[in-house]
Amino acid sequence: MLHDIGHYPFSHALEEAGLLSHEDLAAEHLAHPEVTAALARTGIPDAARRITELITGRSTSPLQGLISGSLDLDKIDYLTRDARMCGVPYGTVDVDRLLHSLTLVPLPDGAGRRAIAVREKGASALESLTFAKYQMYRNVYWHHAVRAATAMFKRAVRAAIACGQIEVAWIAHTTDEALMERLRQMEDAPLVRRLRRRRLYKRLLDLPATEVPTDAGEWIPAEPELVAVVEDRLAAELGLAPTVLHIHERHQPCLALQRARTRQHARRVPLAAGPLVGHAALKPTQGVKCALNDASQGTAMTRS
Repeated sequence: MLHDIGHYPFSHALEEAGLLSHEDLAAEHLAHPEVTAALARTGIPDAARRITELITGRSTSPLQGLISGSLDLDKIDYLTRDARMCGVPYGTVDVDRLLHSLTLVPLPDGAGRRAIAVREKGASALESLTFAKYQMYRNVYWHHAVRAATAMFKRAVRAAIACGQIEVAWIAHTTDEALMERLRQMEDAPLVRRLRRRRLYKRLLDLPATEVPTDAGEWIPAEPELVAVVEDRLAAELGLAPTVLHIHERHQPCLALQRARTRQHARRVPLAAGPLVGHAALKPTQGVKCALNDASQGTAMTRS
């Protein structure tokens, strides 16, 4: 229940805006004296430290595989819930069969460590989980409207922080609605007004990874301040006002094959899937919009 205690309002969007990762923020929350004391009352020895290690991926416990990775329980929960709430048929997973197929197997490193694995009878359920993730990213999480809204929201929050109207420490402890209300109270917040009215920017260009120079680097997800500078320079070259052109890259693992171990033998199953995408949006009234999109890392632009 504590693995997402460090999430910001609107989940991962603000991490992409340059704020501390939710894993590191969770470690700060769990180090708070009141939380530490509450966990101590559970009777679990050194509970706060052990939970922190699980959340940050540093634990040697076999349970680590259920907290982060291709088989984490959070994924099983959010894929089915998001599919149901969005009214799409992509999140169907045989959860009961998958959970009943879980087992522990020794790792081949000779150190006596064990890891979570799936028995052969659960392979098809695991594959359905993988494909559900791929379909949800392709059709929901990476939908152009979602990406446009995310790019606009990140830029609005970063602008509020830069002008001192919102503090990062406050964001880490607030809610979705409280953050939106604070943004709405800002005098000059055109992006926020557009988000509230669902007047989202439109795509101008999508570039797959194959069309992005190989030496382009990872600056888009890593340097949000540089991205804002590039966005405004591109807007100026196109004769547009600042903040009306956004670059957005969605960085996720591409189709990957990882090893899923069963009691009898190891069988290769695709555990992570999805093209990397990202893009940018522009005011429909301005007519132009630029975006970065990735199929391993790519870029995008659109016109209304």
